[in-house]
Amino acid sequence: MSRSVKAFAPATVANASAGFGIALSRSGRGLAVSEAARNGGEGAVVVYRYFRKDDVWKPLGDPILGVTINGTAEELGSGISLSDNGRVLAVAANHKVRRGKARVYVRLGRTWVQLGQEIEGEYLGADLDRVSLSSSGFKMATGSVGYGDEWPDDLEGRAGIFRFRGRRPF
Repeated sequence: MSRSVKAFAPATVANASAGFGIALSRSGRGLAVSEAARNGGEGAVVVYRYFRKDDVWKPLGDPILGVTINGTAEELGSGISLSDNGRVLAVAANHKVRRGKARVYVRLGRTWVQLGQEIEGEYLGADLDRVSLSSSGFKMATGSVGYGDEWPDDLEGRAGIFRFRGRRPF
């Protein structure tokens, strides 16, 4: 690369671990950044777009925020992926005590809307924390570690492939 681009976006909250997960669109003008430690570990993902004319990165819509379930934060953004055009976003939430989850969002105007239902890991305590989208964003691979009954001797990983089919969930 012959030209460097200046730093784009600081964490929206001090010590929010911005950059825990990152994903770049094919054109390099869309960038998703996770802040997995934001708000006590609930996590958040912010998608930015680069505007060449102004030489600035601007957020596209509001952040996608994680939640706390039964007193445990879900760490939204432990894994993220963008489609080639940057309009479809996959996000993993590595919920340490419960099953990890993956969600897919599509950008409609300035709003991120969940596409289909969330995908939940198979076992309690398993880390569903890797996601990868196809170029169109309508196929997704997930990766999980930490399966097994006897930690650390009986651990195994899992991978899954999901496809969106119209109005049906992933």
